[in-house]
Amino acid sequence: MAKQSGGANGGTAFPDYSGIGVMSEEDQRFYREITENTTESKRERINMIRNSGKSILEQINELSHDPYAGRDIVAYILQNGPYIIHFLKPSSLTDEQGNDFIDFVESDSRLYFQEIVTLLKELEKPQYTSAVKNNKDHVRSVKRAAEMWQALLGMREEAGELLTCGDEEPDTVFIDDDASPEACANAYNMAKDFVMSCAKWELGKAAAQGELVRLHVQGVVKKYVAEQKELLQSYFCTYMRNVKRLIPLVDWNGSDK
Repeated sequence: MAKQSGGANGGTAFPDYSGIGVMSEEDQRFYREITENTTESKRERINMIRNSGKSILEQINELSHDPYAGRDIVAYILQNGPYIIHFLKPSSLTDEQGNDFIDFVESDSRLYFQEIVTLLKELEKPQYTSAVKNNKDHVRSVKRAAEMWQALLGMREEAGELLTCGDEEPDTVFIDDDASPEACANAYNMAKDFVMSCAKWELGKAAAQGELVRLHVQGVVKKYVAEQKELLQSYFCTYMRNVKRLIPLVDWNGSDK
């Protein structure tokens, strides 16, 4: 075959690839977004983990790690989920990719949590009793994370528009314009019940500790509940045009026990 002219050796001049691979941070994020953070890529990863032949606990641990975000989603929701401000005002917590807490609950980690819930149900079978017993603290934490995700997702799906106005200026949006007081009361009570479930979880973790630890945790939890209720009540007082219509329908004090 005859050589084509143009190259240093008299052959075809090949393209210059020297600059390719030197990507800006923005380009790298975009590339990872379209290759690692798609629904398809996540499903492929889940299928690979589920068909790996590893134990259920090993699969749960791998599913708990989101390689794109570079975090443990179980630890992330346990750490940030109890604070209702991240739900009422999503912009109060954003990650490196600019996703807020609602994004985390509703989309980014949904596929992983769904699969973790399935595996937790599998662990309830008698043949896994020993494995669960030997890893009881870890399994309890994963279960709690899954419960929190399901509860937060439920709030989002049932009362999301009533509970996520915190990023808006108070004089530009009112949550009772299109919603009945009963719907607002349901949203408030869902959020309050979630706070109380978080308090109960923390008290449960300390139940087997010494008296000084239990007393300390009780004090911390009592303060936590008071702060979250104050935030919740302030939110409705700010964003509900006629909050007096809501007060008779909810238990504003609740229980700190």
